[in-house]
Amino acid sequence: MSFPPSSDGFPRRFAESSIDAMTPDEAIRSTDGDAALSRLSAVSQGYLEDPFASFFVRGRPTKSQYLRPPLINIGTHARTLGIDELVRSFLSGPAQGGGQIISLGAGSDTRFWRLQSDPVLKSSIHKYIELDFPEITRQKAGFIRKSKALSDPLGPIESIKLILSSDIFDPSKPTLWIAECLLVYLDSVVSERTVEWFPKVCTGWVGGIVYEMFGLDDSFGKVLVSNLKSRQISLLSSHLYPTRSSQPDRFTSNGYSSGAGVQDINEIRQIIISTEEKARTSRLECLDEVEEMELLFKHYGISWGWRVSSEEAGMSEGTNWGLTTLRL
Repeated sequence: MSFPPSSDGFPRRFAESSIDAMTPDEAIRSTDGDAALSRLSAVSQGYLEDPFASFFVRGRPTKSQYLRPPLINIGTHARTLGIDELVRSFLSGPAQGGGQIISLGAGSDTRFWRLQSDPVLKSSIHKYIELDFPEITRQKAGFIRKSKALSDPLGPIESIKLILSSDIFDPSKPTLWIAECLLVYLDSVVSERTVEWFPKVCTGWVGGIVYEMFGLDDSFGKVLVSNLKSRQISLLSSHLYPTRSSQPDRFTSNGYSSGAGVQDINEIRQIIISTEEKARTSRLECLDEVEEMELLFKHYGISWGWRVSSEEAGMSEGTNWGLTTLRL
């Protein structure tokens, strides 16, 4: 495969802008636009329901500009549903009564607004915190100001000011952090310190979700790395957990002592997503690249790990967390 991957992990065939003069940070920031367009493509083709996707796309791209190949849409669908299920199981389990979600490198992600549309899950969110480059957060704030559909769920401006004037992060609350295509871009020391920080400071239940690429030592993986380098993007910590089987080690070696797991995108589609949902999406577009798709999906996956609180340590009920079967 010769076309470069986008930030959301899947390759893209169309470059939106020249990257020759970009710094490494600028190149990484530019990938958020790719992710927004990939989500919009999956939504427009019927893979996902997300009424907020179009709000975070810059300009007014035509369908021919944002539409992605079927394998990209299928991958975006599987990745989104897999992470959504982990978030739902956190909010309906450990976070009942109020938990906090920390989205690292959140970019144009719409998960907060989608969760706010679910009255049951919404009630379990104590705080939802997004972190990213200042340039990205300023742009997202601008999108929010321009849209009532985005600003209303945040509540009155007085309540927002009150939250911002208090301690935003509460280490006593059940905490879930999410890192989608983030840690692999960070320096290995920074990446590890980020992961280990949460169980060190959190006194209650804590868990993490990571979506990124692995298996980059084979011929296919080397092409992915080369194409990313052509966009001024380096995978600075990919060597830490280079294989699918090593992904859970990121958690078990950094304080997540209750459990960890991993599924590549093929496994999520085969095991996690229901037969009915796969049948539905298979009717949306004609896919001629099955072997290419399976090879690509073998190199991307979702891993997770968690540690229960000391009070829960001796309990069996409610301590398991991870991907099982999607409730669609």
